[in-house]
Amino acid sequence: MAETADLDREEHIRWTNRSVRALAGDEDPLTIISDLVNRLLLAAADAGLAGPPIDPLALAEYMGIELRPRANIADARIAPADLLARPARDAAPLGSFVLTDTALAVEYNPARPRGRLRFSLAHELAHAFFPDVADTIRHRTGTGALPEPGSTDDVSVIVLL
Repeated sequence: MAETADLDREEHIRWTNRSVRALAGDEDPLTIISDLVNRLLLAAADAGLAGPPIDPLALAEYMGIELRPRANIADARIAPADLLARPARDAAPLGSFVLTDTALAVEYNPARPRGRLRFSLAHELAHAFFPDVADTIRHRTGTGALPEPGSTDDVSVIVLL
């Protein structure tokens, strides 16, 4: 009976986040993102990236995403990269998994605990699956907390870099 309740609940989920809808359309976003991650991990292994666990710093390089250590941010964020610093994504073995033509950079705080840093980097790399990743910088505030909830489920913090 619990399985039936779970199925009924899943049939009534209505995803409203703009980024999620851009990625999945009318399909189940959990299925879409799981498939993308599985394909990425298989391609990473084929490209010679050792794992598991996968080193998120190496994965970023394989995806053609620039990494920028910065001590003045709370955690990590993904944002458009400067065109002058653009990595050659065409030469990146996993660059096709990045769903925007905009060059991207992940800025991260290298002083964070190792486990937290790995999680934060992997989380930011997952944002590269979304076609609108370069539209807005999405991250936690300087203290690490989320800003006050807005009227939509799109959590965005605009930061002047």
